[in-house]
Amino acid sequence: VLDVSRSMGWNERLETAKKELLQVLDKLPATTYFNIVVFSHRVWLWKGGLQKADRKNVNNARRWIRGQKPLLGTNTYGALKACFQDPDLDTIFLLSDGHPSEGRITDPKLILGAVREWNRLRDVRIHGIALLKGPAPAAYQSLENQERSLWFMRRLCEQNEGRFREVK
Repeated sequence: VLDVSRSMGWNERLETAKKELLQVLDKLPATTYFNIVVFSHRVWLWKGGLQKADRKNVNNARRWIRGQKPLLGTNTYGALKACFQDPDLDTIFLLSDGHPSEGRITDPKLILGAVREWNRLRDVRIHGIALLKGPAPAAYQSLENQERSLWFMRRLCEQNEGRFREVK
């Protein structure tokens, strides 16, 4: 799950996220199934469902990821909800700078509650990589709260038995 919101365009955050994601794709065993979800103010799926990690699909996904550009806000709720629509999903890797700003729900505590409910009988593991490289541009500094973003992503991972890592 790749955040392509406006703030991901700051300080090479999106480039770093793409690099991380491309490295993961290259290491997937051919027997693995995967999909890519990108989000800003809206949510886009690379494919309609999980795809086998064969060379053709990995190469197509790599091209799609490289073409992503930063857009508007951060619809984390919508992205996570889209993931949970797939009944075969067992793991999510969320690459984001963290703070939800758009979508049906933007309050991090309410998003955590929704994910808990969706995951109550699923046991989907959520891993997170917080990309908070550098400060926000002067015009946006009042909008970015890195502590709150880290709290949200760390808590999302803890509640869903995932690992959390911060990239600065």
